[in-house]
Amino acid sequence: MKKLLTLTILLVLGAGSNYAQWFQQRGLEIYNPWFHNPAFVGTEQSVQIDLSAFNFRWNSGAWGSVMTTLPKLNSSAGIRYFYNSFPETGTSNYVLLAYAYEHSFSEDLQLKGGIAFSHAKTEFEEGIFGESMPDLAARINGTMGLGLALTYGKFYAGFVSQFPVYVTNEIRTGNQQTEKSKEEFRNTTLRLLSGYSLDVLDWLRIDPIFGLDYYLLNSGTSREWRGYLGSNLVFLENYGLGFTVGHVVSVSASVELLDRLSLMLGIYAGEYEFAEGLESPKYTLGANDFEIIGQIRIRL
Repeated sequence: MKKLLTLTILLVLGAGSNYAQWFQQRGLEIYNPWFHNPAFVGTEQSVQIDLSAFNFRWNSGAWGSVMTTLPKLNSSAGIRYFYNSFPETGTSNYVLLAYAYEHSFSEDLQLKGGIAFSHAKTEFEEGIFGESMPDLAARINGTMGLGLALTYGKFYAGFVSQFPVYVTNEIRTGNQQTEKSKEEFRNTTLRLLSGYSLDVLDWLRIDPIFGLDYYLLNSGTSREWRGYLGSNLVFLENYGLGFTVGHVVSVSASVELLDRLSLMLGIYAGEYEFAEGLESPKYTLGANDFEIIGQIRIRL
């Protein structure tokens, strides 16, 4: 069962980085709205650096990103690198480049457009697929993302479409040689993310979010809905408690240090799919079905 689930995850990662990015966050979209939508690239400081690591019973990995805002050009840019390891099964890594341009209609109303491109490669250990795909050595894919983000006062909403540019398999041919072949099945993802910042008391701020994803899988032959609600409760401006419910179930905590450093710790607890419409949740959580995620944010 463990090997079967590991192979399933690897196939998902290899099918397209647009699909893989969902699994890398595990509820931390609360702190990283730009993780999926390049239109959210940008920061109040000149440079923002994020470093994160996670550990799960099937895999572990890390990712890092750098964002910079260019005020005179009304634009921002970002880069992210991700690495994922599956014991005795394979590894996956990708690099993503993102750019966003902002137009201000007024002091409160801004519209941003963003574009991102990622290149990913998943390498498989020899023989792990048995007779089903005995010669598959790696899967290489490039994904494009086009996004919009609207900010009005303390409200924001973003929409992004992520689609494959190329998907290639590397097939072992013997004598440590490989040949490339095009992958026929493609996945496309549409994502909506919105949020609001509400000052409730002098010492309490509530930042609710709503996310909804629509997947066109296997070149449109199957479809899936995935959605979640969440919030970040900020106490005394420096301490946060976050959670998500729905498709992604998670809890997290954050702390601001010296106005330049933030620490986040999250526990991802499970997920379920809204297949062909909204259905009642069906969780299959066990003692080992929890993932620990840590993130450090540095503002320069």
